[in-house]
Amino acid sequence: MEKLYVLYDPKCGLCERLKDWLLTQRSWLGLCMVPAGSEKAKTMLPELEQIATCNDLVVVSDEGDVYLNNSAWIMALYALEEYRD
Repeated sequence: MEKLYVLYDPKCGLCERLKDWLLTQRSWLGLCMVPAGSEKAKTMLPELEQIATCNDLVVVSDEGDVYLNNSAWIMALYALEEYRD
């Protein structure tokens, strides 16, 4: 695994702030922020609407693994140098 795609709600102020925070952190894995509901998100994960709502945090690995909510936060933090331990 080399990259994580973080799908976030672009209409949510908290989500926007957390996205910006994640992007300022040093990371072991690449982090790519993808607005939920965007064409990129639909292309990456066409079945997303069946798995999650726009209120769910979703992380997708470059290997195709999908993590939701708490598991997604754990994976996002796992990617960061400061929080991996």
